[in-house]
Amino acid sequence: MKIVRDEKSGTFTFVPDKRSEKRILASIIKILKPGDKIFYDGRDEDRDGFPRLFFYAGAQKKEKVEKGNGWTSISIACIGGIKLTLSGNTKEDRREVSQIRDACFFGRGELIFIGETVVDEKKAIKVTVRHCKLCKANMINRVACEWGICDACAAKCQHRYISGAIRGGSLDISIGEFCDSCGRGKPEMADENMSQTEHHCAVEK
Repeated sequence: MKIVRDEKSGTFTFVPDKRSEKRILASIIKILKPGDKIFYDGRDEDRDGFPRLFFYAGAQKKEKVEKGNGWTSISIACIGGIKLTLSGNTKEDRREVSQIRDACFFGRGELIFIGETVVDEKKAIKVTVRHCKLCKANMINRVACEWGICDACAAKCQHRYISGAIRGGSLDISIGEFCDSCGRGKPEMADENMSQTEHHCAVEK
């Protein structure tokens, strides 16, 4: 699947590379309308170690409860719908797959269908990850999706910085200061001389 990121519009466009992908996207276009959800349902890795993401369009979410000896597990399963497997064929597409996973995982566990489009004479779909809770703008950035506030609204935020655990671009946990309203980090928020081990120890304290 070719993945086109558009930061300005806050969208991803999925363009099929294979015949099977063309059929799946065409089926999704038939059943979805703008605003419908495409639910994230986990991931695995391909034979080269790159992530593959699984989504369901037109599905229903159902709570699944499993019980054992002294433990209870509650998860959400997708019932019905059309399965969309998202993987990339190029290094750039594979990087986008990883970023989509992070935005979905720390966001709301879903994509939002924007509509259909045509790229290189192929039917494609356009999606976003979340809408800003303040202005309803489309968002695809992990931090924005996690906190529900787009970059434009975060720039207007009267930041209230607190200390705590933060995630970097590689999702490593460190200690620093961030706004408890929009989630953006304070400039020069961490001691650059602190090792990653020291960061983790600080988080544990």
